[in-house]
Amino acid sequence: MHRAILVFVILLAVSFSFGFAEKRKAKPKAKPAAKKSAAKKSTANKSTAKKATAKTAKRRTVKAPPKPRVVAHSIPVSIVSSEEMICGSAQCPTRVSTAKLVANSTNPGIDEQSRFEWNVTAGKLISSGNVLSWDLKGVVPGVYTATVKVSDQHAGNGSAQQQITVVDCGPCSQNSSPCPVISVSCPDEIDTSASLKFLTTVSGGPLLSTPITYLWTVSSGKILNGEKNKDLEVALPSDEEEVRGTVFIGGYDPRCATIASCTSKIKKQR
Repeated sequence: MHRAILVFVILLAVSFSFGFAEKRKAKPKAKPAAKKSAAKKSTANKSTAKKATAKTAKRRTVKAPPKPRVVAHSIPVSIVSSEEMICGSAQCPTRVSTAKLVANSTNPGIDEQSRFEWNVTAGKLISSGNVLSWDLKGVVPGVYTATVKVSDQHAGNGSAQQQITVVDCGPCSQNSSPCPVISVSCPDEIDTSASLKFLTTVSGGPLLSTPITYLWTVSSGKILNGEKNKDLEVALPSDEEEVRGTVFIGGYDPRCATIASCTSKIKKQR
């Protein structure tokens, strides 16, 4: 009986020892956790490498220079016209009623790339740019305005205006000038023994009122006849070297030049 119990205890001890050894052998199965840890380390290393590459790229990136600031400014502009007054063609369809306009500027930035934008209150424009023709044919008498707006490549802007008056100059048989042509004639030199005569000639230009009026003045001497007439007679002074006669003519548009003069030298007696 005791022998049987001893054999049982021995068998039980051997069985326990064998089971403990098997458990110790099973522990190496925890290796997958190590693999996961290695994978995490690899991912972290890659992320660190990417950040380092990005930082290096930022350091190597060269910043572009800032764009120059464009500041708006005013451009001085003026218009030069070949005519301030022009005859209309209402009574004479063959009459030319055209003026030349030139836009000028002292701004050095004005060049071929600058833009000129024209507008007129009547008539039509021929050509473009800063030089053009303004055709007022068929336009009724009145005052009309041309406007130009100028802009350059540097945010510059400017504008100017020019007015032209269209005048009724009558039919084609009359002079096609909106203003009269006035001239005064007199001798270049005259002796003190004679009187001095000034003669007036007026042609062209439509009359606003009739008849034509004349008014004379002289620089020296005495008016004998014609102070308010077409021709003038003057008594010469004895102590002057010359006499200038000037006539003021009325009846025409006040914007026209209606003053003319002539000067005669006085011969000295020996």
